[in-house]
Amino acid sequence: MKKKVAFILAILYLICMLAVFSSAAQITDSGSCGEKMSWTLDSDGILTISGIGKIEKTSWLDSHYANEIKSVIINNGMTELTTDWIPSYVKEISIPATVTKIPELFTTLNYLERITVNSQNAFFRSDNNGILFDKSMTTLFRVPIACELSDFIIPDSVSTVHGSAFYNCKNLKTLTIGQNVTIDTDQPDGINFNTFNLCTCPQLERIIVNENNPFYSNDASGVLFDKNKSLLIVYPRGNQQSSYTVPEGVSIITNRAFHEHEYIKHISLPSSLERIGWGAFTFSNLEEVFIPKNVNSIYAYAFAECKNMTRLTVDPENACFSNDAVGALFDKFKTEILQYPSASPYSIYSIPDTVKRIGSEVFISSKNIRGIIVPASMQDGRYIGGCNFLMCPNLSAVYYEDDTPSVVDSLRKHLNKASLEDTVIYTNFDISSIASGDVNFDGEITVADARLTLRKSVNLDSFIDKQINIADVDKSGEITTADARIILRVVVGLETIE
Repeated sequence: MKKKVAFILAILYLICMLAVFSSAAQITDSGSCGEKMSWTLDSDGILTISGIGKIEKTSWLDSHYANEIKSVIINNGMTELTTDWIPSYVKEISIPATVTKIPELFTTLNYLERITVNSQNAFFRSDNNGILFDKSMTTLFRVPIACELSDFIIPDSVSTVHGSAFYNCKNLKTLTIGQNVTIDTDQPDGINFNTFNLCTCPQLERIIVNENNPFYSNDASGVLFDKNKSLLIVYPRGNQQSSYTVPEGVSIITNRAFHEHEYIKHISLPSSLERIGWGAFTFSNLEEVFIPKNVNSIYAYAFAECKNMTRLTVDPENACFSNDAVGALFDKFKTEILQYPSASPYSIYSIPDTVKRIGSEVFISSKNIRGIIVPASMQDGRYIGGCNFLMCPNLSAVYYEDDTPSVVDSLRKHLNKASLEDTVIYTNFDISSIASGDVNFDGEITVADARLTLRKSVNLDSFIDKQINIADVDKSGEITTADARIILRVVVGLETIE
């Protein structure tokens, strides 16, 4: 009887072992990736790198299994970890004890959920959430982009946070900054702050600072400031308030502080404000901005590509900046145009005849603009900045009041770069020679002019003064459907305009 039982148990053991072996992952592909390096890929999507030296070949990326790679395990031997060879769909990376240097911090791995470091590594470690630190946990290197944590507290042991630590963290909603995290001393005036790339976290609603931290603070809205609240550093992108009042006392809004903020529509800037950083409001949904009198520096692209911006207004007492009637931003004496509001309703815009420079990205993403009048004061094509006409889908004409070759060539170059090869450049343009009814200034009266006039009559379009005089064909003092009707009758030969 005992022999029978032993036999049955042995059979069951063999069956269990066969089940284990049959369910184990199978090697699906393999190859070499350097002089002393090799790789294997198994059926569970685990890529294992083995050997000593540098990765020189990435044949697994050409494999038809490449999109199935979900995890990377690096065996002992590699000393420097780069990320250019890691497949984009990877969710987990295991770092061996031998790695001493990580020059790239996984900013391109959009699906990475956790980083695991071998406990024997003398330079790096990871916590239970898969977040990368130095061995002593005094430096926070990286929170993976797809880390599942929605709330994260920077440990009190951390004094330094790498500039890309939170780049594009998609699930982070609340961040608490520990009491010992220090400020970036390489940027003493604060204007170039881009603290931890927090402006790139799409769901971040709130930043809380330990009250004992000597460098940072927050307000009731969860906005990050320096300790004295003279620098506004980051306004969280996930904060759903549509309006915000910057506290009095703030003198600097730092680089990209409101970058890509989709909820903010109205902002009130304090009289204490002096500087607005590079790209401070780019891609935000701000509709209007009033710039106080003490602002003396506005860095490049501060208001670029604000798709709902209708106008920028500057305090008349401001010594450095000004605006025109349309709401475009200039230096004080209007020698340089700095920003045209992307959502301005005007179909044609006339740059003031004092302007000698057109800054970079001034007209980018201006969705309503159909024509731009460039004044004769523009005499040097080198002073026309780049990317001006990108994403201006309706721009069909540029009217230049002179014919200086360098300016014409520069305009054409920028139009071509914006894929606006069919946009017409009119040289030696003279508004006084435009016939009544030729509302788009193209030299003839067509249905397009009637359509523009009709749109203006029902407030779907806005005209500059030069257009109003030309569209008011019945000389009634206002643009009405009657003007559109007369223009249309002219087009079909039923009427003439004197």
